[in-house]
Amino acid sequence: TVPVEFPLVVSLGAALLAAWGFASLCLLGVGVVSTIRLRRAMGDWRISRSSTPRVYLAHDAGPATVGILPGAIVLPAWAAPDDRRLMLTHEAEHLRAGDPLLLLTAQLLVALLPWNLPLWWQLRRLRLAVEVDCDARVLRQKSDLNSYATLLLEVGARRSGLQPVLVAFAEPASFLERRIRIMI
Repeated sequence: TVPVEFPLVVSLGAALLAAWGFASLCLLGVGVVSTIRLRRAMGDWRISRSSTPRVYLAHDAGPATVGILPGAIVLPAWAAPDDRRLMLTHEAEHLRAGDPLLLLTAQLLVALLPWNLPLWWQLRRLRLAVEVDCDARVLRQKSDLNSYATLLLEVGARRSGLQPVLVAFAEPASFLERRIRIMI
């Protein structure tokens, strides 16, 4: 018998595999570039507290967590001391709960399976769930819902170009509205 070849099927499979690899590499590349940008920006930040977690003051970034283990907190220099304390509480809760590692793991899964649209949807929902959970923990410690929600709105209004790199407030504006509605 003469073997039957299916060149179209083989070349289509190879093309899909190549596209999958290319998409994964692009997403991982975005993560690497973001990390490099973040490291460069950190050179301009001043250390506010060198204890664990380390706290940085930044002119154009924050509030956010950076890094995984042990992780650090970035607070904006523009914030008043009372607001910084509340931001520090929020970001410290993210670190305590292991949120940066959870989100990094989810982002890596999306990068490895970029064609999986439900996984992208789950990542989006996970980001919201992490913030809502953190908000609830902060509000249990600090009962002033009004000042907390006002601070979230002020931070959302001051987003900078670095914010998508940072974990805590790297969310669409609609997330902020949903978070405040859930708190209320």
